[in-house]
Amino acid sequence: MTTLKILKNDEFAFERRKLPHFPFCFLTFKDMDEALKMAYEVKDISHSGMQLLLKDGVPNFSTGDNIEGHIHWKGSDLKITGEVQWVNKARLGIKFDEKLKADILEFLSEENILKSIHPMHDDHLGIELPGNLKYWLHADGPVDLFMWGHLDGEWEEFQIILFKSFVEWKDGEGVRTGVVLTKRNLETPLFEQDEFVFQMDGELNNNKLQAVRSLVEKLSDDFLPSHVIDFLKLKLGD
Repeated sequence: MTTLKILKNDEFAFERRKLPHFPFCFLTFKDMDEALKMAYEVKDISHSGMQLLLKDGVPNFSTGDNIEGHIHWKGSDLKITGEVQWVNKARLGIKFDEKLKADILEFLSEENILKSIHPMHDDHLGIELPGNLKYWLHADGPVDLFMWGHLDGEWEEFQIILFKSFVEWKDGEGVRTGVVLTKRNLETPLFEQDEFVFQMDGELNNNKLQAVRSLVEKLSDDFLPSHVIDFLKLKLGD
């Protein structure tokens, strides 16, 4: 994991992180148009919209077009309607219809997120990871949790991304919060990375801390050892 601070003033800090990238996506969207039958990866999702990527082919949409289809997520299915906000080559930005608010909240509930979290540190897909990355939890779209260790076995830092919220703890610095502004995939000789740009909060945002802590408190030892979960809860409660 690398860090690059690109701008800081009295109110905000914009910072860049390079974090491991999971190359497979199980959160997908399929267009209802039978003539197209396009299947997209959902690269980013929130309660108000999503970003889609079409790996094969060219999206047949323009800004302002209506879109209708189904989001699939490891056994869960949601029919959505929305409007295309922007198009950039193979990517689309979609705003959900307001009438779907309750359905989106249920689809992106903590219960569904927990069903979709995968402990990447126990993976057998042959993905190369940095040596000091001790634990990594991943759920397509909403969640990434990274825990990094010092060589002496003590914890160095952790980052938690929950939708657009960002929470980070560093040894000797404490906890900070922020928001995800952008993310793009990078390919390196050793392993794939995502490059994030965050806008850091001038003061701790308690709403972000509480949302992340609520999810961490529901993790079982199928995801992380109990002493690691206790450590996370301790730092998130500071």
